[in-house]
Amino acid sequence: MIDPNETDLFIYPNIPSNVKHTIRISWGIDLDEEILYVRDSSFWNDRNQGLVITDCGIICIPDNDDMNDRIHILWENVEHVEYKDDCIFLDMVIEIIIAQYIYLIF
Repeated sequence: MIDPNETDLFIYPNIPSNVKHTIRISWGIDLDEEILYVRDSSFWNDRNQGLVITDCGIICIPDNDDMNDRIHILWENVEHVEYKDDCIFLDMVIEIIIAQYIYLIF
């Protein structure tokens, strides 16, 4: 089970409005997307690096030095999701690649 810590890990519905606001601005998330999970890995908890899961997909910004270098996975491209040993495993179809296996560590 993932336990939120109210500093750099937030889980819906217990995401404060100020955190949602900062995430939407920093990550470019529209108001019509519901933010479900935030894992902020920035050094000063600036909310500009880490992993965000919304009802539309997953966004990962591994390095806040380059905010354009982001990974954005839409749920429509995911065929199967499995949570095991504090990891989420995604079975995906991306263009020519038939099945790519990606895991995200928490």
